[in-house]
Amino acid sequence: MEKADRIYTIKSEFIWSDVGNFKSLKELGVSNSKNSVTIDSQNAFVLTTKPTIVIGINDIIVVESENGILVCKAEEVEKIREAMKIMRQI
Repeated sequence: MEKADRIYTIKSEFIWSDVGNFKSLKELGVSNSKNSVTIDSQNAFVLTTKPTIVIGINDIIVVESENGILVCKAEEVEKIREAMKIMRQI
């Protein structure tokens, strides 16, 4: 967009969020999967299709995709790109 020379805007009113990571999804109200259970865990974001149980772990993100499963501390989520580079080499 920065180099485009024909850009038009339309005034509108809606909520905007530049979803940059999984923490952003939670802030937008995306809730944990219905088939997940968290016990004694605070700030656990679980997005899976398989039954998932998280016990006693705080500030964690668990996300399942067709390519694999991500488990990380919420504060480390920015390291996903680095991890994906390593995974491609395996």
